[in-house]
Amino acid sequence: MAVPLLDLRAQHATIRDETVAAIMRIVDAQTFILGDAVVELERAVAELSHTKHAIGCANGTDAIVLAMRALDIGRGDEVITTPFTFFATAGTIHNVGATPVFVDIEPRTFNIRPDAIATARTSRTKAVIPVDLFGQMAAMEQVAAAVPGLPVIEDAAQSIGARRKVAGKWTMAGERATIGTLSYFPSKNLGGFGDGGMIVTQDDKIAERLKRPYGDFAEGVRKQATLPAGALVIGVAGTAPGLVLGRNGSAVVVLPGPPPELQRLWPAALESAPVRAVLSRARVPDRRALRFYGASESTVARALAEAGGEADGLTATICAREFEIHVDLVAEKDARESADRLASALRERLGEYLFAEDERPVEALVLDSARELGLTVATAESCTGGLVAARLTSVPGSSDVFRGGIVAYADDVKAAEVGVPEELLARHGAVSPEVAQALAAGARERLGADVGIGVTGVAGPGGGTPEKPVGRVYLHAEGPRSGLARELDLGGDRAAVRARATAAALHLARALLAQIRDKGA
Repeated sequence: MAVPLLDLRAQHATIRDETVAAIMRIVDAQTFILGDAVVELERAVAELSHTKHAIGCANGTDAIVLAMRALDIGRGDEVITTPFTFFATAGTIHNVGATPVFVDIEPRTFNIRPDAIATARTSRTKAVIPVDLFGQMAAMEQVAAAVPGLPVIEDAAQSIGARRKVAGKWTMAGERATIGTLSYFPSKNLGGFGDGGMIVTQDDKIAERLKRPYGDFAEGVRKQATLPAGALVIGVAGTAPGLVLGRNGSAVVVLPGPPPELQRLWPAALESAPVRAVLSRARVPDRRALRFYGASESTVARALAEAGGEADGLTATICAREFEIHVDLVAEKDARESADRLASALRERLGEYLFAEDERPVEALVLDSARELGLTVATAESCTGGLVAARLTSVPGSSDVFRGGIVAYADDVKAAEVGVPEELLARHGAVSPEVAQALAAGARERLGADVGIGVTGVAGPGGGTPEKPVGRVYLHAEGPRSGLARELDLGGDRAAVRARATAAALHLARALLAQIRDKGA
């Protein structure tokens, strides 16, 4: 005997009279879009799901898309999900411009494996979409624990009203997720006439964003949806589209203003046919970067002018970045010799301040120098509060060089955790060159590093004295057989003092490593 996968007629027969009466109430009221029936359904679904909010939408696929839109997921992002599901789950991820990342499933339940999620997480991962398969809920508490701080979108299209016992308490589908998505496709366990969907959430801000009436943003949406004739849509970031328009051998690229949205769509612009055509004809200019530390912008500008400055086909720009002065020389093919002469003249005039001729940040230079010398680095910081360590660990792969950092703010922590002698603190005070040296030495000893960086100072706005005013900072970098020290009086507010001290500490460490390399000291 053939058993049908789905028998909608048999289901309908049991509730026909009730269904027809409900349909006729809608017909008589002529409320075919939204209306009281939708409000009542949303209230009932929120109550069933043990959530604060339920928002109706066109279908279950749109529910997942809207959930990701509400979380600002788009091009360049990754979303972890299961491969064992209807294709719409992965399709929605692609729809918003993100990349689906598939992880393995549990052999018993066929649901997503929580331990596999943590392994797949990267810096680009923006959410996880577990799927409640055949009415059986995924282990939501384990999924959330595997990716702390990451939004979880529960695809509950097949599990409306399903529940799972966790620690002796029943949990409903959608209850534990950042956002739960439901489907009323006729084949689901609660099907509709045609289609429908629902989003459930405990988050008031997400619900408010999803419930905004069209009138609130109709004008902006209309503007964003209006395209120049012939324009190519390269993607959407939030609600803002990116466009490329080719005209007469040129390309016009239109991107959203906020940097994250612009950066998200820029790779797609480069891949578009009009932009590729322009780039294929472009001549890449020769570029040189000279980076100086310790010289003022005016000093560098004067040296640039004395060296001859710009020439035909050669552009020279000066920019202060991260308390450094960068000079960029951009030369056309016929001006490369002029660029060489200008760069050589700058090296001659400002050689003592020149520290790099590439784009690597100073923290990367420190790590690369230590790596080449086979040395490790550690920090002990007071007024910078771990900012030196933060910049070092911001570089991928830093773990093979950077041992660790100690934030020793209070004097007793300096003594107990870094080994700064209490007699030294009492005699010279926490803000002193002696304590900076002891911090560097303590970082080396306590963390087993070859090079230690110590920072102490008065960041302000209070705490200064006539002898040690706000902005006074002492730095020390200690190597196996030698060290370097520096005293600074920095201007600006607390944030500026801390940032400048951090940069100075990194440059001091860079200088020490260069000394070790050049002199074997």
